[in-house]
Amino acid sequence: DKRGNLEGKSVYNLYLTKENDTWKIFKDEVLIEETTLKYGLANKINMDLITPHSIQNGQNYDISLKIKNPKDIMALASISREEIVYPPLDYTEKFRKISEFGELERIVTANSKNLNEYAIASVGLAKLSVNQEEKRAKIEILGIGYIMKRINMDNSTKKQEILVENN
Repeated sequence: DKRGNLEGKSVYNLYLTKENDTWKIFKDEVLIEETTLKYGLANKINMDLITPHSIQNGQNYDISLKIKNPKDIMALASISREEIVYPPLDYTEKFRKISEFGELERIVTANSKNLNEYAIASVGLAKLSVNQEEKRAKIEILGIGYIMKRINMDNSTKKQEILVENN
């Protein structure tokens, strides 16, 4: 089955105000946002992107990808982070082979612009065979997966600074 499967999850707060007997949204706050897109064999494989929920400006943090890699299947993956801006910025993916333990990890540095970020993992699953007579390698792509998670900037220190300034 080569069809794609898209799953999404988000948790957010809506702040309402009452104006003339009508409730209106005056602010929203995204707490969790997670999207997964899988094709082919990737639909049958558990993949988990582990990230912090929030970070400080300029802080180093860990992004880890864990997958249950089937026997005789090669998994290549790229892990990156990007600021949530519109239009999105271009970035170059660097794919690495996932170890036999099914883990790939990367330490990244958060932006210092107080922008929320996405952690992104791209995974390719392939079967490699060698034809000894023709001395050729054959690579068959069996599945592709993408995982994206939102990481919010922790503004608690900024809120504390504002409280101190106001007192």
